[in-house]
Amino acid sequence: MAWRCSGKTNLELVHNLANAGIITKKRVEEVMKQIDRGKYAPHRPYNDSPQPIGFNATISAPHMHAHALELLEDKLLPGNRALDVGSGSGYLLACFAQMVGPQGKAVGMESPSTIDTTNLNIILGIEHIPELLELSKKNIASDHPEFLSDGWVDLVVGDGRNGFAKDAPYDAIHVGAAANPVPQALLDQLAPGGRMIIPVGPEMSEQVLYSYDKDQEGRVHKRKLMGVIYVPLTDYERQDINSILNLIPEHEQTRVQKFRFHDDKLRCLSGQLLIRNAMSQLTGLPWKNIEISRSKTGKPYLNSNDHNVVFNISHHGLYAIIAFSQSVTSIGVDITRFEVPKQPLHEFYAAFNTVFTASEWTRINSVGESQDSLSRLQAFFMYWCAKEAYVKYLGEGLGAELLKIEIEIQFEEFEKGGYLRLDENATIRFKGEKIDCVLYRGVMDQDHYVVVVAEKTQASILDYEIVMLSVQELVAEQI
Repeated sequence: MAWRCSGKTNLELVHNLANAGIITKKRVEEVMKQIDRGKYAPHRPYNDSPQPIGFNATISAPHMHAHALELLEDKLLPGNRALDVGSGSGYLLACFAQMVGPQGKAVGMESPSTIDTTNLNIILGIEHIPELLELSKKNIASDHPEFLSDGWVDLVVGDGRNGFAKDAPYDAIHVGAAANPVPQALLDQLAPGGRMIIPVGPEMSEQVLYSYDKDQEGRVHKRKLMGVIYVPLTDYERQDINSILNLIPEHEQTRVQKFRFHDDKLRCLSGQLLIRNAMSQLTGLPWKNIEISRSKTGKPYLNSNDHNVVFNISHHGLYAIIAFSQSVTSIGVDITRFEVPKQPLHEFYAAFNTVFTASEWTRINSVGESQDSLSRLQAFFMYWCAKEAYVKYLGEGLGAELLKIEIEIQFEEFEKGGYLRLDENATIRFKGEKIDCVLYRGVMDQDHYVVVVAEKTQASILDYEIVMLSVQELVAEQI
């Protein structure tokens, strides 16, 4: 599978993609070596999976970037023009720029009337989210500032369906969202001899990735490449969760819609998709045959006589997370975002007096030099995350007696980057009795803590890597 191509460095990642046959063309291999993905993905850049880049967006998996470059390689020649609709982190845009090369570079772009533009290398990225455009600029500026300063890379905010006629025609057009139908403006802006790669089809239904080649007489030839699932090519306001709600049962749709804010709805929906994705992979059942029920306390479980699977879900901040197992009878997970409260810290802590025991407060207060220290606040959030995970392990929901749960962990910095480490020194007591379970904890990024509590088994000595999936990938795997 593609995720097995992950590496520890950019060169190792590209090497693995080539060995897997995903990269077959030398120019594609070279450009992916030259454009370091680490400059464009803040978290786990060399994992062959999508990674969050902020603003509810992700950078695509490296193998998807490799596919796009392979399909357009013969159109990304020195001196050519390329258009990337939905440029996101700017990574693919930078690859395009590197491939068209420096030939014809115009230092005086501010006076276009005095320049022969036929030999300019123009790479254009269109984004409909202004914050992502600024992120693209920042990433490209840190990697190859000359792409921007010398004018052969440009980024604009606009409706991708209309393309960008000012710098047309383009020899290569890449569209990162599904169109239905194909925008005529993009076909019109395709140069004779040029190629456009675009997913086509209705929202969150059957879609096909097509290539559109325009011959020297202006005739367009369409070729089917593969089945895909993409978010729609549309304006920013319409790109919401309503189009994928029908992938989950009506009673779960109601739970999602109870959330007031869009981001909260999206996290809840992502959790539902994660459940179906994990259960489908474990059982081999199609997603539509996965039946999820809930206990009296609201804890979801797989309704199946043939498969013994337990799981638990949590969502907070930028992530939804699921922990699941076929070898234990109970598991609990919690993800907590570290945030500095607006009120004074002594008031904040006072609100949790009935949550932690005296011993737990002693351990929390032993961290940091004062009550106002950030390290003490971090210890507080890690303890809170651990306690929430154990409550979920018990399956008692909001009715759990928190003061009868006592957790002992030594606060320390854990390696960031999405790994769960077994905390061998952690102990959990419930009503004074030591519980025979294990506690894993880790840090997703600088401000998201994760704790998993599970039964103690022979496999409990292992550390686990958190596999990250975008909402788009979850949707694609469940249709």
